[in-house]
Amino acid sequence: MCRIFKEKYEKMQERLVTLLEKQIPKVNDAISRCEVLEREVLALKENDDKQVNVDRLDTLKKQVKTNKDDLAKEFGCVQNQINELKLQCDDTEQFLRQKNIKVTGLPETEKESIAETFVNFTRERLKLTNVSPNDIEHISRMGKSDTNKTRDVLVMFKTRALRDAVYQRKKILYNKNERKSPSGIYLSEDLTPYRQRLFYDARQIRKQGRIWAVWTSFGRLLVRIKETDNPQHIRNHKDLADLLRDN
Repeated sequence: MCRIFKEKYEKMQERLVTLLEKQIPKVNDAISRCEVLEREVLALKENDDKQVNVDRLDTLKKQVKTNKDDLAKEFGCVQNQINELKLQCDDTEQFLRQKNIKVTGLPETEKESIAETFVNFTRERLKLTNVSPNDIEHISRMGKSDTNKTRDVLVMFKTRALRDAVYQRKKILYNKNERKSPSGIYLSEDLTPYRQRLFYDARQIRKQGRIWAVWTSFGRLLVRIKETDNPQHIRNHKDLADLLRDN
């Protein structure tokens, strides 16, 4: 399944590159038209017939406006296509992360066995006794070692079912009726870089009091403007802006 989605991801990237390459002739054509207009203007400066110059300038202004409108329309359509392809690529990349979780605040030691550290954490803190190092495809600390900071841990499980079982236990880490963990350890989904930025921006808006809640579920970003509202799925910043504008 992952191989199929990787191939799909690569094909979408190829489509994006092809789409951009197709615009190169149009950009060159626009540059050529601008150069022609520039030469026309230079020629007018050398012409002593004021009336001819005025008439020609009016014509040039109309040509510039027409060129500008045509280009704006063309590139607007292209931008929409690119944005949709980028979202599709992001959806596929997020699917490839479906078996992953990130752990923040898990104590780090110099010569640790990170797999054993994580398994002990699931047993002692999450009360899960069915997790073993054999259930983990890959596990590592993220980023360079820093004595002043505990690095996050990326865990890639062999099955989605076990990943979900571990992630669903994250609320055990919180105080009752609060979203804070006394231990400083948190579980989160492994989001794509774009979704991380979007999630961060949405949380900042929540802190301003403009939305009631924002969270992720299976890689999807959900927003609730008011406590009694239904959750709304947002895919990009435009969705978020539209949601805020309409409420």
